[in-house]
Amino acid sequence: MKKHFSLVLVVLLVLCAVVLTGCKKSIETEGKGYGIVHSDYVGVATLKVKDEVVTSAKFEEYFLPSHWAVVTGDVDPSLVVAIEEKNRTSNIAKYITVGEKTFTANEKGVYSAEGIADLKTYLAASQVNAKWYVEALAAGNAKAVDANGTELTAAYTAQTEGFAKNETNYWPASYGYGLGWSVNMKALETAIVGTKVNLEDSQLTQNTETGIWTFGTTTTTATLTDAKDYYAVAKLAYAAATK
Repeated sequence: MKKHFSLVLVVLLVLCAVVLTGCKKSIETEGKGYGIVHSDYVGVATLKVKDEVVTSAKFEEYFLPSHWAVVTGDVDPSLVVAIEEKNRTSNIAKYITVGEKTFTANEKGVYSAEGIADLKTYLAASQVNAKWYVEALAAGNAKAVDANGTELTAAYTAQTEGFAKNETNYWPASYGYGLGWSVNMKALETAIVGTKVNLEDSQLTQNTETGIWTFGTTTTTATLTDAKDYYAVAKLAYAAATK
C-alpha cells in the first residue's frame, strides 16, 4: 500500500511539473539585459516573451560620465578634468556621485571610487554592475559634484539634456547622415520580435555596400555600426525572460 501511494505521488508530481512548465511557456514574461554597447554606452534590452518567442523588444542606452558629466558652465578649474575625445577637448567633472558612491576622475578621465578602480571596466564586468548604474541614472541619482559632494552650480550635460539616448534626441535622422539612433533601434527591435534570439555572431552579417544588417535569414533595415552589441544584450534579456 505504501509503495502504491509513493508511486501515485511521484506520478502526480511529474504531471504537476509538466502542467506548470506548459503554463509558464504560455504566459508572457519579461526580461532585461544589460551590457556595454558601441564602446561607450550601457545598453539595456527589455524583451517580452511568450511561448519562447519574443513578442516585444525595446532598447535604451545610458551615457557614461564622459558624456553626461561634461561641464559646460563656468566652474572652478580644480573641479574639472580636460579630456581629449573624438578630436575635441571636453571638461568633465572631477567628482561625480552615482547612487551612494563618489567617483573621482584622474587626468585621463577614468573614474574610480572605493572598491572600483575603473567605472567603465566595472560596468562591463557584470550585468549586476551595469544594472546598478542604469537604475541609479534612471532614478536621477547621479550628479556632478564638488569635493564635498555638493552638486555643481555650473551646467553639466545631464542637467540640460539627460542620462539616456531616448530622452536626449541622440543622433536624430535630421543630422543628415545615417538613419539616426531611434530609427536604427526600431529596426533592431522589429527584427528581434518573433524570434528566439538564438543566433550566433557569425549569423549576424552586414552588407559592406549598403550597411544593412541581416540576422540569420531576416534582412533588417538597420545600418548602425555595432548591431552585434545590441543583439548580445537582447540575448541576455531573452535568457532572463525564459529562465
